[in-house]
Amino acid sequence: MRCAIRGLTLDDLDLANRRIALAGRRQRLGDLSHRALRHWLRHRRATWPHTSNPHVLISDKTAHGTSPISQQFVTLRMNHTGCSVDRIRKEGWDGKRKYTVQQIADRLGIGRATIYRNLHV
Repeated sequence: MRCAIRGLTLDDLDLANRRIALAGRRQRLGDLSHRALRHWLRHRRATWPHTSNPHVLISDKTAHGTSPISQQFVTLRMNHTGCSVDRIRKEGWDGKRKYTVQQIADRLGIGRATIYRNLHV
């Protein structure tokens, strides 16, 4: 899944219809994911308005090319927030359930402000 997220391109998103294609599989976007993507894309557009990088997740380093962000970048950002893929797996998140921001904050033991601040991976 990590590679699928790093490799996600703008063409994989259909925000108007709340759909996303991950690893070639189209699925519906939940409310939190939809809001997070809209927020991130606004930030992305404002920060790098002339980038030709097709990837959804970009950084200062990748905005000037066409490469995806590195796995190290993803890991560092997740660890910075106190959230890791292993932690999510251990805590038994149900990928089909919709969680509120408060439920996520409570489950991860972090504040809502931290979640909102870090929606812009």
